[in-house]
Amino acid sequence: MSTRYLKYTCTNTEPLSIVDLYNSKSDEAAVLSYINGSSVRGAVMNALTRFSAPAGNSSANLLECFKSAFFDGTLRFLNAYPALKEGEHVSMETFPVPKGFYESRKGTGKICHIFDKTDPDMKRAKAGKMAVLKNNQLLYMTPAMGETFKIRLARNQIVPAGKKNSKKEQQLFRGNYLKEGQIFTGYIAVEDSCSEELISALTKVLLSDNLKLGSNRTSGYGSIRMLKTPAFLSERIPFSELSASDRSENETDFNMLCLSGLCMLNEYGEPCGINEKELADALGCSGLEIKKASSSVTHICTFNRTTGGRSPEYPVFEAGSIFKISCSEPPKADALQKIEDRGLGILTGEGLGRVLFIRNIEAVNKKVTCAPALVPPVKETFIPDEDMKRMREICADSILQTRLERVMTDYILNHPFDKGTASKSQRGTINTMCKALRYKPQDACRTFSEYFEHIEQKEASSRVHRTKSSSQKKLKESVMTILETDLFELLHLSEDSICGLEPGEIMEENSRTLFKLHLIEEMIHYANRSEQHPDLQS
Repeated sequence: MSTRYLKYTCTNTEPLSIVDLYNSKSDEAAVLSYINGSSVRGAVMNALTRFSAPAGNSSANLLECFKSAFFDGTLRFLNAYPALKEGEHVSMETFPVPKGFYESRKGTGKICHIFDKTDPDMKRAKAGKMAVLKNNQLLYMTPAMGETFKIRLARNQIVPAGKKNSKKEQQLFRGNYLKEGQIFTGYIAVEDSCSEELISALTKVLLSDNLKLGSNRTSGYGSIRMLKTPAFLSERIPFSELSASDRSENETDFNMLCLSGLCMLNEYGEPCGINEKELADALGCSGLEIKKASSSVTHICTFNRTTGGRSPEYPVFEAGSIFKISCSEPPKADALQKIEDRGLGILTGEGLGRVLFIRNIEAVNKKVTCAPALVPPVKETFIPDEDMKRMREICADSILQTRLERVMTDYILNHPFDKGTASKSQRGTINTMCKALRYKPQDACRTFSEYFEHIEQKEASSRVHRTKSSSQKKLKESVMTILETDLFELLHLSEDSICGLEPGEIMEENSRTLFKLHLIEEMIHYANRSEQHPDLQS
């Protein structure tokens, strides 16, 4: 059975927080510096639920069609590691920094590995989190991290009466996250038994913009966007260019690097570190012995959705652990390649158990610090001329509205509304008409002319007012003067142009009439208030 690899490159468009449970503390949540395989698997499975099943299939969604492939080894999700920036625009795939490097105390940048260490005057080398081996150099970097602080109340504490949120009941909680915009490269191992329909479904998911993973997803964290289309499946084993699987058939010593966490079980199903017998059987050789090692151990556990709780934890060798192994007879090249392809131990479907039989680790003699690869800044978007013109019109209209409102206030204060002998009820009628004409501003002048003409005819026919002038004569003059005068001339707005547009081009006639109606309303309101409070006139 052969394996093909679906490679993808992605970036986190939002901060990313995948909690490292066993390296966290009571007041601090540590996060992984990469995207682990189980998180990718969960995100893909969740995304498949959003796609309908093919026609003729009774399943509810795509996940129901292919669910078994995620657990029987047909699909294996490898960890996605952040990329390293070399030069201006080149990004390189990285893997966890091999443990065991030492450097000179004089800061010369010279390093050596513990497997080849002869100078006692050396100290442990600081080499970041991720690295690339190139020309006997260790190019290393640490992903860009951010941190947050939260204050939370301590649980199961009784707050004394009369005290709320006192300092004794509060705790400062620190959290980390991967900053947005970083580039990650990952792989999905696909077995030959995987159907073309499932591969097509995976491609559809990887092309979607809705992948979310990690914690705090409802708080603006965890969005992932693919940068490259997964166009084909490759038989190339990840990092095979560094592999010693094509080594001399007479060599019996080799180095095994953990590309991810590694946990193997003994014949009783118990964690045992490295099961030498199982590894020897997989290599097809005998007399296997671990001569040297540079490693560290952590713990992991998985979540069981059936029971709703976590499974028993396993001690695992951390990624970057390296072992110098010796055999009584040389292992076969195809056996080394098979282990690099299939992995070792448990939870290989979730990214664990990946190893690399690395070559020339002792030849590395220099370290170089690098920066994480980031998504290039978005180029300036081209805006068509029509859209640019529309944007200019919108900006000019907003500026003109602001200036008109400012000069309108000055006009009301400096030009008292001449209401004559009109009563408050008559002024109220004018106010009501202004509100009604907002929906038909084009009829404002005609409607007011007809209204005042009707009032004059009514008063002329009345015996009481036959010898007197109309009570709304001054009111008519004030209203009609505003409606018949150009708005900009009325308010003495002297603007040559705004954003390259003349005021007459910015505001249409109906919009100007609406503003005049609003001006009349405000002038009547101010006149009414002035009658009640004469001090406003001073």
